[in-house]
Amino acid sequence: MNKLILIASLLVGCAPQPASIVLDTTAASTVYETAPVALPTAKVLDAGGAAIEPAPVVTWSTSDGALATVDGATGTVTPIAEGTVEIVATVGEVKASWPLTVVLPDGVAVTGATDGQSLTIGTPVQLTGQVVNDDQPIAALPVTWKSSDEAIATVDGAGLVTPVAEGAVSVTAEGGGKSAVLALTVAAPVADLVNVAPTTP
Repeated sequence: MNKLILIASLLVGCAPQPASIVLDTTAASTVYETAPVALPTAKVLDAGGAAIEPAPVVTWSTSDGALATVDGATGTVTPIAEGTVEIVATVGEVKASWPLTVVLPDGVAVTGATDGQSLTIGTPVQLTGQVVNDDQPIAALPVTWKSSDEAIATVDGAGLVTPVAEGAVSVTAEGGGKSAVLALTVAAPVADLVNVAPTTP
């Protein structure tokens, strides 16, 4: 019996001990919405830099629960408010952190036309849209376009508005959960006036 206890003790003493945790650096470091995102993959290494197998259980925590919460069971982190938070992986006394910045859009800025502007049939107008935070563009978030009535004006994926018939139409730019709407009117082109000199009898 004593021999079995001794062998078990020796086996425990020979088990590799965690020395560091390496987090997958491909995980996004900035998020732009409050939807849950996956935690980075964690690899636990021994003092020699070799991965420990079987992998020890990693526990996750957040440095600020007001900015983001962590659910180790589902392997996700849920952003709550803007700011930078440290997501911490822990195995025993060994820790590694993943800085996560939360930037939430506050609107969509549209240039190229103004609300209430009148357009002319057959004269396209190029609109440009950007998702913004505090007036700063968020290049990572695309903008999509739609027309309220394509019989009056169409808009393509690049924001090019083509007026096709008289009437009122709204063009909406959407991105990052925000939107901007331009109310436009479409008018027929004004005919050029031609002066005709009277003929003499």
